[in-house]
Amino acid sequence: MWKKKPLYDLNTPPSRIVSYTDLPPGCRVLKVFNLSEDTDEDRIIFIDNNGLLSILYVSESILASGQPLSVNVQTDVTFQFLSWFPEALVEFMKPPADGGLHAGAMITADENVDGEMLSIYRIQSPSGYGVINRSRCHWRYNPEITFEDQRVRFTDYVLFNAGMLDWMKAGSWRND
Repeated sequence: MWKKKPLYDLNTPPSRIVSYTDLPPGCRVLKVFNLSEDTDEDRIIFIDNNGLLSILYVSESILASGQPLSVNVQTDVTFQFLSWFPEALVEFMKPPADGGLHAGAMITADENVDGEMLSIYRIQSPSGYGVINRSRCHWRYNPEITFEDQRVRFTDYVLFNAGMLDWMKAGSWRND
């Protein structure tokens, strides 16, 4: 049987967050961003998870049956991510003539950010940027059986219009 293996050593996972409204002990919400100006059903939530940073993608909707549906996808990194990402994104967006990636490049090389092997990639629909963490296994997988890295996607709207990049750059999360 084929088994996908991690490229790097895996970091110990923090607490699993099932619902941002019922956080495990030692966790607290730092900031909530809506992914679109049209709805508050899809959000990115930054959570201090016992000294690590958990980025939660939350999508909430109502099924045709009237049942609520909530999808939570957790990506874990260290707090250094919040300082690294804005600068790395600027580098990613540079044209080749200014020292950026070659024309047509859609993903950066993996970079060690405080023990996490991270890369940035471009997403098309909706337009934005994603981050891959190759140092942590996606929560729905058992790394002893098969591995899938953690990923989070940020729309252009949440990055540039909703203030996520400004929040990261301002460093107010250090005092929250």
